[in-house]
Amino acid sequence: MKKADRIHLQKVADLGCVVCRNLGFGYSPAEIHHLRKGCGAGQRSAHKRSIPLCPSHHRNGGYVLETRSRRRPMPPIRDKAFSSCRWRRAVLTLDASQQAWIRYCYGFDLNFRYQREICRFVWENYLKQHEGVKFQKRVEKRLIQLVWLAVQDRAAKNRNELYKEYAGVALSRLLSVDRSGWIRIYSSHWKGLKRACKIMDDNALSLVYSKINSDTEETPMG
Repeated sequence: MKKADRIHLQKVADLGCVVCRNLGFGYSPAEIHHLRKGCGAGQRSAHKRSIPLCPSHHRNGGYVLETRSRRRPMPPIRDKAFSSCRWRRAVLTLDASQQAWIRYCYGFDLNFRYQREICRFVWENYLKQHEGVKFQKRVEKRLIQLVWLAVQDRAAKNRNELYKEYAGVALSRLLSVDRSGWIRIYSSHWKGLKRACKIMDDNALSLVYSKINSDTEETPMG
């Protein structure tokens, strides 16, 4: 790749995901997606015909791609029955952050306030786990970007069995740090943030199913 092309692609990536911006999510670290419209099967798209997309929108096309095989049953948030069944009552008993998680990750609701509430909850709880640790401003800024990526990572895993996790070298490029810096500073935080999102996912679903089962037991037969 020519030096001019590398510079151009880095500038494109630095713009952040265009889909996230259009949805009102603000800045998200992005990778390069080459537009192939008009290209033949064996042709390579020019570097000038590229746009920046975050991992979720680049790999999964956002929140529309689904597979027949899923890691767990999907709550019928979008079903007609949701408005008048136990699912709605169960979700409404959750606190704000858990409701946001269920609606955003399983309900396909891209309302910005849900994304913001989830990231706030994950970040504040992560800071509590590292109480007394003072992050440099540039490190903290990148960690906050990783929060959003970790949320997308968990949502994508739940929806798509074929989703492949990002390698450290790809994440280091997204954060504009070298590989050694990623390993030394950010790798352990990435694992911790993914773990925090998994715990949030497990807890929210567990509470929903527990409430539904409780309602079922309390409902009189006949």
